[in-house]
Amino acid sequence: MRAWRARKMGPPNEEGQLAIFSHIAFAHNASGKLVAASELFQLEPAEHTCVACGRALELHCARKGVAYFSHRELNECFGGAAEGLRAAAVQILRSEGGIAAPSLKALARKKRGRKESKAALPTDWQAWGGGEPHTHVDGVPVDFVAETLAGRLAIQIALQGEPDPSLRERLRGLPMPVLEVVLKKPAGIRTFADLRFAVVEGGENKRWLAHPALEMELTPLERQLGWEPSPVPLDGHPAARARLTVPAPSRRKAAMQDFAECTVFHQLPTYRKIEIIEARLGQKQANWPTATAISVRGGETFGCDVQVWEGDAFSHFVLNPKLPERVITSEAVLHWLASRYEMQPPFTNAEKVAVYDYLSELVHLGYLSSLGGQRYQVLRRLPAGTKDAAHWVPQATLSVSALRQASLHLQVPIPLPQVERLLDFFDNGHPAESVESFVVSLAYRLHTAPKVALELLLRTGVVARSEGRRGGPTGELF
Repeated sequence: MRAWRARKMGPPNEEGQLAIFSHIAFAHNASGKLVAASELFQLEPAEHTCVACGRALELHCARKGVAYFSHRELNECFGGAAEGLRAAAVQILRSEGGIAAPSLKALARKKRGRKESKAALPTDWQAWGGGEPHTHVDGVPVDFVAETLAGRLAIQIALQGEPDPSLRERLRGLPMPVLEVVLKKPAGIRTFADLRFAVVEGGENKRWLAHPALEMELTPLERQLGWEPSPVPLDGHPAARARLTVPAPSRRKAAMQDFAECTVFHQLPTYRKIEIIEARLGQKQANWPTATAISVRGGETFGCDVQVWEGDAFSHFVLNPKLPERVITSEAVLHWLASRYEMQPPFTNAEKVAVYDYLSELVHLGYLSSLGGQRYQVLRRLPAGTKDAAHWVPQATLSVSALRQASLHLQVPIPLPQVERLLDFFDNGHPAESVESFVVSLAYRLHTAPKVALELLLRTGVVARSEGRRGGPTGELF
C-alpha cells in the first residue's frame, strides 16, 4: 500500500487543513482488514496498524463519544488519517463495481453555453467488471483503474490539504477518462456507510478531469443549429454515431433478485435442489453431462455430492442462454456457491481449491478459455483456428451404430430426440448451414463443448478435416 504512491505526505500546511484531520478513522486490524474505529463495538485490546506507515495504533474514545485511532508512539507520520480514508474508499470501489458520475451530456450542454436549471447535475451510472487498485499509469499514481464497457476509467480520491497540487495536472494528461472524487470535510467521515455515500452515490463532489467527449469543439454553424456533438471512443478515434454513456440495466434490481433466489435455494433440501437443476438442464440427474461429475480436491466442501454443486454452477455460468457471452472469475463462482450451500471445508481454503480445479477442468474440456488471473471466457463458438478446419462430406449417411460408438468414446450421452434429428439430417445429405453454425447448435443441445460436438461429427464420418481436402478438379483426378 505504501510503496505504490510516489508522493510524500508532509506536515500540516499553514491553513491548518490537515490539523482538523488528525484523528485516524480507518486502519488495518491484525488480519490486514480495514476497519472503522467508530464501528468497533467495544474498546478492547486489539492490534491495529496505520495504513500510511504501518506502525501500531491505539483505539481511543473522545469526550463526545467519537472513537478514533492514534499512534502508540510519537512519530512524523502525517498521512495516517488521509491514507486510511483513501484505502477505505478504494476498497468500496472494488466491492461496488460501479459509481455515479456527472452526466456527460449535461456537461456538454453546459460547455456549449446552454441555459441549465440550478438543480443538481444529473448523474450516470458507470459500471465495471473489474479494476486495479493503487497502480501507476504512465508514471502517474492512480487510486483505481476500472475496466468498463467503454474502456479504462481512472478514478482518483481527492482529500483536503494534500501537498501535491501538480498531481491533478498529471492526471489530466493520462490517455483515458479521469474522474475525481472529492471527499469534502473528511474529518466528519467516520463510518463505511458515510464513505460509501460520498464515494459511490454522491454526485456533487465529483468532476471529470479529462474525457474525450468533453474535449470536442463545435463550429459556429453547429452552435447556431444546436447540434449535439458526435461522441468519440475512449481511444480518441472518431465515430459516426455513438452515445456518451452506455445504458445498462439496473444493477441493484438484478442483484436483489439473485440474492433472493440464492437465499431460497440455500434453505431447500438436497432433493429439491436436484429437481431445480434437472429442470434447468432439461435432463434427469443420471443423464447429466460428464462436466458435472468431475472429481476435484475439496469436492465435499459444499455439503452435498459433487455432481449437485457442479451441475448447479455448470448450468448457471456455462449453459445460461440469457448470457451468450460472459467472462467469469473464480471469486464470482465461489461467492455464488457459498450463498447457495452450507460450506464444510475439510481443510483450509478447500472451497477455493475445489472451484479452481473445477474451472480448470472445464478449460481442459473446452467449455471455458483461460484469460489468466483466474478469469475465464465462456466459449460459445469453435476455438480459434478451427472455424474452417472441417467441411461436410457430400451425400453422407449416418448410422446408429457409428453414432453410438462415438457417443461412448467421447462419453457424451445423446437423447433419443437428438438421435432422430441427426439421422434425419444425414440421410444421404447434410444440413443446409455451415459446419460451425451446426456444431454450436448441436453443442448446446447436447450440453457439451463445441469442440466435443465437432469431434463427434468427425468420428461418425459426416464431417471431414479440411486439411486433407484437395482443391480444384485436378485434385479429384488424382
